[in-house]
Amino acid sequence: MVASDKHPRPLERKDGAAKVAVTRAYAQHQYHLLFIAFVASLYALYHQYASKHGKQAAASLYLSTPAASASDHAQAMPSSPASPSSCPSPPSSPSHPPCPPSDEPPSHTKSIFLPYVYEFKTENVPLVPVTIRAGHAAADIDIDMPVDTGSTGLMIGAPLLPGIDPSQGTLGRQYLSSSNIVYVGRYLDMNLTFHGEAGSQADVTVPVLIVDRSWICPWYDPAKHGFECPRGPAGEEPIERDVSAITYMGVGFGRNKNTSGQRTTSPEGNPFLNVRSIDGKWVGSGEMRAGYIVSTRGIQLGLTEKDTQAFDFMDLEPGLTHASDSRDWAMPRMRFRVNGVQSIPGFALIDTGIPQMYIRAEDSMPLPEVVVRNPKANGTHSMVHRVKNGTEIEIDFAAVKDGSVGAVQARYSFQVGAASPMTPSFVAPGRQEPPPYVNTGRNFLKGYSIAFDAVDGRLGFQPVRRGVKATL
Repeated sequence: MVASDKHPRPLERKDGAAKVAVTRAYAQHQYHLLFIAFVASLYALYHQYASKHGKQAAASLYLSTPAASASDHAQAMPSSPASPSSCPSPPSSPSHPPCPPSDEPPSHTKSIFLPYVYEFKTENVPLVPVTIRAGHAAADIDIDMPVDTGSTGLMIGAPLLPGIDPSQGTLGRQYLSSSNIVYVGRYLDMNLTFHGEAGSQADVTVPVLIVDRSWICPWYDPAKHGFECPRGPAGEEPIERDVSAITYMGVGFGRNKNTSGQRTTSPEGNPFLNVRSIDGKWVGSGEMRAGYIVSTRGIQLGLTEKDTQAFDFMDLEPGLTHASDSRDWAMPRMRFRVNGVQSIPGFALIDTGIPQMYIRAEDSMPLPEVVVRNPKANGTHSMVHRVKNGTEIEIDFAAVKDGSVGAVQARYSFQVGAASPMTPSFVAPGRQEPPPYVNTGRNFLKGYSIAFDAVDGRLGFQPVRRGVKATL
């Protein structure tokens, strides 16, 4: 935790001085000077509150895990908080703290647009250009980072960061169940720069998992297996992966499982929610509304009234750690129909990280399945389950309150295997159990742009007009 400055002079001493002034004023000029002293006393109270409140707010942004090493703090934490007068000026370094809260009403006019490196396609994860600040300019590296709204956390293979001392950081891990991959390394708070359109830039500070080892580990259990991939149930050897090309950026919400050793699963680790400055000028919560818009054109960081007025919003439920971080919200609610049979309400994930869809129904709602040969040459299973071609799937996004489904904010329908823009590359059924669940895959964005409001807990949908690229 950042060491705080000395506390302002106690309130009692300022009150005492004010009383002396009032006594003299009353004796000499009575009401006139009494009013002046009263105003001075109010100013002293306000100044003390604003100073204390600003320091506490700045310090709270630099809380670290108890196990964080001194090297973590040395890189990520400044020696003193920013003062209001320094906020309009460009920062001297990316690790400079954000501005303290302002008494001005929030304007929420600040934002930055990050275009994708390549055109949005079903086959590829969208990429945005990022510079990783590795301690000094000679060690900085430029990476086209994948944008994955289906997970959380930023991971980079250790060989890509030769400027980082191997002893820096605290032990950490991440497990991706969709790919059965385990990542083990060190968490280190690092500074990143996103490169937007027309040369604009946004600076961010988040914990990064520097990956030292990684395995394909289908039998991995995060609750039991810790920081290693053990042998399989039949003595199988895990497949170790090359970490020299690992670049991964999860920016989703509702994926927080609050698992020990995984700092990046909470909003603290989401680079899209931790913008500190735009074009060298600090932005506070009153200027930039925490949230983002995802479209087939790119990403907008920061929500403005102008850019969200065309979205239809649904309310989200609090996430697992919402009490300690109010930006943590659960996945959106939905219910689906398969060949006209309706499910009970469940949860959805809009996932730019994959081209396919995963769907899970309750026990009483069997899905039409077929078993086919695994098209992946390196797949861990030779045969896989798929939802039959020709199956009609329709998904309604709507908030659920007291068990009742509210107004539908977006509807997604397609026929499995049909040639249409929003149809996933394939649909895989999940194990039948409540609650129902759908991972839409990235083609959902060909029909809707989405806006995540991390302040009020809302998800917005803006239909994409056919033949016209999504606009912000």
